[in-house]
Amino acid sequence: MLLVGIGQGLALSTLTISGIANTRADIAGSASGVVDTFHQIGSSFGLSLVTALTAQIKTPLNEFNHAFGVIALLMLFSLIASLGILLASLRKRQQLAK
Repeated sequence: MLLVGIGQGLALSTLTISGIANTRADIAGSASGVVDTFHQIGSSFGLSLVTALTAQIKTPLNEFNHAFGVIALLMLFSLIASLGILLASLRKRQQLAK
C-alpha cells in the first residue's frame, strides 16, 4: 500500500500538471476540475473492474493473486498508452522544430 500511495502521489500530480499545462488562464480552474474528475472516475472504474474480474474466486489468497495480476496488466496497458502519447508528442515537437 505504501508503494501505491507513493506512486499515486507522483503520478497524479504529474498528470494534473500535464492536463492543465496548455490551457488559458481563464479556463485553468475548469481544466483542473475536469482532470480531477477523470482521476476519480478512472480510479473507481479500475477498482470496479478488478473487483468484477476477481469476485468469483473463493480463496482469499487466490483472489489477491488474481487481483494483483489484473492490476499489473492494467498498469502495463497504461504504461504502453503513456509511452505512445509521449512518443507522439515528441514526434510532433520534432516536426514543428524543422
